[in-house]
Amino acid sequence: MTARSTEPAWSPDGKYIVFTSQVFGEPAHIWRINADGSDLVNLTEGQQGTFKSPAWSPISGQGMRIAYSQSKDGYGYIWTMQADGSDKRQITSDPNFYDDQPDWSPDGNTLVFQRSGSAVFGDIYKVSAQGGSGTPLVAGTPLALTQSSPKWSPDGRLIAFLSKHQGGEREQIWTIRADGTGLVQRTNETLFLSDPNWIVTAQ
Repeated sequence: MTARSTEPAWSPDGKYIVFTSQVFGEPAHIWRINADGSDLVNLTEGQQGTFKSPAWSPISGQGMRIAYSQSKDGYGYIWTMQADGSDKRQITSDPNFYDDQPDWSPDGNTLVFQRSGSAVFGDIYKVSAQGGSGTPLVAGTPLALTQSSPKWSPDGRLIAFLSKHQGGEREQIWTIRADGTGLVQRTNETLFLSDPNWIVTAQ
């Protein structure tokens, strides 16, 4: 059957690609395929809900995990699982929020994600990779408008994201330090921007 596949992400060791795929009329699931196009596997088969936003942990080998979001009963939760789909762990569980778009810190200890609902209108939150309630990245007064697509820098110092914090017609790319300080607007474009990412330079 024809499916719409999006959000591809390479594993740290380059052996796999994980992605979101949805057959029309059915929930979206997280799939994994070998880099050569073989061995297609539905990693969330049998788990209830709709799934998206897969993100690999930075650890290769036995410790390699995939974070993803589950949408169920109108709410969203962050989960992680091993690369073969086993050992699924629910990381966030508050039914008052919709949690989405997880990304790993370079040390694999923390996840950053977007949270909406219950007077939280798309703010960036952090949570331990072992699970927890989540804390806002920006302490105190949240930013004026919705933030989305958080992405941790390879050195762990900064988190990039999209926001219309200063108004305007288009979302811009911003960065903030991992401790919630040092907010900086990085672009001032008239074009539509999406999904910021980082370039890893050779040492």
